[in-house]
Amino acid sequence: MILDIGGGKSKGNDIKTIDITPGADIIHDLDSFPYPIEDDEFEEIRIFHTLEHLSNPLKVMQEIFRIARPHGILKIKVPYWNYDMFCNPYHKHYFKEEWFMNLADDSPAIRLNEKQILEKTETGMDVIRGGMNWKVKNIDYLKGSLRFWKKYEMRVKLEAVKKEK
Repeated sequence: MILDIGGGKSKGNDIKTIDITPGADIIHDLDSFPYPIEDDEFEEIRIFHTLEHLSNPLKVMQEIFRIARPHGILKIKVPYWNYDMFCNPYHKHYFKEEWFMNLADDSPAIRLNEKQILEKTETGMDVIRGGMNWKVKNIDYLKGSLRFWKKYEMRVKLEAVKKEK
């Protein structure tokens, strides 16, 4: 079963949608936690051009991790950081590759900062990430037609690394 977060109206039998839109399979405010979904329910989750509109993307990622099955796949599409992004008044957050890479235990930034973070928190990056551990499977880009728009959409594929129950 696939969950489409922010996907609007129902899409049929194999894909459930969660959104504030009337006609979604699950009508819910995506900035309100927890989502009315059981733990480990979905083998694939999609969030396309929605994460940048939400108030707390880190909390959203924690919630997605909770509802993803072990080894579940998360597919994300967000605008890639560029100068035009600041013109959209509806975007609350902006993303580059490192934002997603830092959600993994093996992130270079986490390894680099682990000692300093341990000294400050006594528990390490896990407190900041809320128990999440995503494995980056792929990051690619949709390129713009204009010369200065080298990348305008980032597509991220993550795998939920958690212990099977």
